[in-house]
Amino acid sequence: MKSVILMLLLVSLANSGVFKASYFRKAMKNIPISKLQKQLGGFSNSKHLKNMASKINLKRITPLDKVTRLAKDIANKSPFSNKMMGIKNPMDAMRLYSKGGDKFFKSANIITTKALRVDSKLITKVGKKFPSLPNIPKLSQEQMLNKFAGVMKATGSFGFKITKGLAQIAIKNPKSAVAGLMFGWFLSDPVGFKEQLDKFGGNIEAFAHEIGSLVSHVVVGGTSGFIDGVVTSASKFMTTRNIIILLLALLLVWLLWQFKSFIIHAIQNRQTSNSQRERKINNNKTKKRKGRF
Repeated sequence: MKSVILMLLLVSLANSGVFKASYFRKAMKNIPISKLQKQLGGFSNSKHLKNMASKINLKRITPLDKVTRLAKDIANKSPFSNKMMGIKNPMDAMRLYSKGGDKFFKSANIITTKALRVDSKLITKVGKKFPSLPNIPKLSQEQMLNKFAGVMKATGSFGFKITKGLAQIAIKNPKSAVAGLMFGWFLSDPVGFKEQLDKFGGNIEAFAHEIGSLVSHVVVGGTSGFIDGVVTSASKFMTTRNIIILLLALLLVWLLWQFKSFIIHAIQNRQTSNSQRERKINNNKTKKRKGRF
């Protein structure tokens, strides 16, 4: 077992966060064939890997060849999949994919990216209300993905729920840093995060709403769904009276715009009428002068 771990460590150093089939194959050589076959059986039953596995004829190739081929196919799915398959233990990444498929990897990509961008000032501010919030460390993407895989292995279905839930919050609130902060908290202290979440009845949206209310530049919506944006100080002045005045002003502008042609035409007619009246008066004066001489 120690030799397998050592080999996986050497492979991870050689991979440097990028999947390479040759390094993966070297690592798998130290795993007993019976264990590989058992793992392949689990992958073959996965709805996300079933079609991929069925295209590989196990009778013509060894279990090692097959698992390497599956790993390569997963890595080729997307740039993020490639990086996931390049972690220290790529078998953990394969298990995650077998359970969640492309959709889960997409969620993982969104929320891990958000977690990488969490500002330390935000952590300090939220930590005043939640003292149990750990000092979330700054990680590289490679470190983040290795941490993510390890926590997911330890937390199981709960980890899947948190990852997908926070990814949805991040999608609905692209300018919000709340989802990234919460995911960083989850990865740093899964137990402490769950304890706080339980205080909100396990409702991750309600928990996010509470954290969002502490951050001046971000406010997320209620538990029925999240809204992107900021509740600014201007909202304090949006009383019923002010709203009515604003609507009346807008109505007046609309009416002026609608009747602009009528108003312009009326002004032009009035100017024409005045001009004709002035010419008539001038003509009468001229006729009177001609009568005198």
